[in-house]
Amino acid sequence: MLIYADFNGLEDSLVDADMAVLDLTGYGTLASLSRHGVQLRVGQRLAFSDFDGLEVVGEIGFDSARVSERSSGWYARFSRGEIKDVSPREHDFATHLCFKCRNDLKPYLDKVGRSFVETCPHCGTPVMAPLLPPN
Repeated sequence: MLIYADFNGLEDSLVDADMAVLDLTGYGTLASLSRHGVQLRVGQRLAFSDFDGLEVVGEIGFDSARVSERSSGWYARFSRGEIKDVSPREHDFATHLCFKCRNDLKPYLDKVGRSFVETCPHCGTPVMAPLLPPN
């Protein structure tokens, strides 16, 4: 299972110079997590890739200080040397399943827009369910 992530959000770790941090935010990552039925948990290890063929396995972390209008606070942490350059991967952005009822939310989101506060019109589950902060 590969989760889409935008590697343009790659940062150097402020804690360890050998490590990198990939911000996990945006509707591409959100749709990919929902499609795979994955809700992020601290310490979880997941594989991430993008359209350009970058791929890495990272350990999931959450930092409430990172939460903003543009960031969920979730990130993947890994060594820069672990990033692989593989054949470009395709990711399905034509579908965005509800995390709970599995209805396709893309037509709804195309109509109402994307502001990270939407709920499923079928069951009321927050569209952000996979990226909700830990308890």
